[in-house]
Formats: sequence, C-alpha cells, structure tokens
Amino acid sequence: VDKEACNFPIADYRSSKLYKEDADGVLEILEKQNVTFNSHHRCITEEKLKESGVADQWHVLSVNRHNGSEFISSFEHKKYPFYGVQFHPEKNAFEWKIESIPHSADAILVEQFYGNFLVNE
Repeated sequence: VDKEACNFPIADYRSSKLYKEDADGVLEILEKQNVTFNSHHRCITEEKLKESGVADQWHVLSVNRHNGSEFISSFEHKKYPFYGVQFHPEKNAFEWKIESIPHSADAILVEQFYGNFLVNE
C-alpha cells in the first residue's frame, strides 16, 4: 500500500453527489488512514486536467500525494453521473493474493461505501 496515499479532500467535496452522504464516517477514514490500494504508473493531475481543456466539466473532490507529486484521486462530472477514483476500492474485500492490500474493518467499510454508492446510482 502506498503509505502516502490518504485522500486529501478539496474544499467543497461535501457538496458533491459522491461524498454528500457519509453516515458511517468513511470520509474521515479516507482522510486519516491508508485504506486505499493504489497501483498506478500514470495519473491525472489538476494541471493536466486543465491542459486538456475539460477541467470546467469536472469537480475534483480529492487528491493523493505520492513521491512528491499530487494527483486527482476522486472526481465527478458536473452535469452527468460520471464518477472516478484513482484507486481500487474493490480490492479491499475481494483481493487476497497481494499482502499490501488493506483488509481492516475500516478498509472494507470504504469499499462498501463506493459499492453502495454505485448500486444506488
């Protein structure tokens, strides 16, 4: 697990559709604990999103930091029901071959949060 990979929320993330409901304290877990599995060699930065010309269409909700760089870790489209995360929430409950994937109760709660959101959407 990337030891720097806690989610750092952007100021208005609580107004987002993805994160406005948090009855179980998942957002605090994401902010304070390393419960996400990040296995990526490429990522989207806010700078690259702006360069692409579509930044005004997306609401960046959180960023992660790794090896001195900061990248977008969650976002949603401002008009359409499109959402994205730059980590693998499904692995917490279902992937057991890689020892570094977190399987704590809080990690599973985070996985369930994203799964429940997707099903409800």
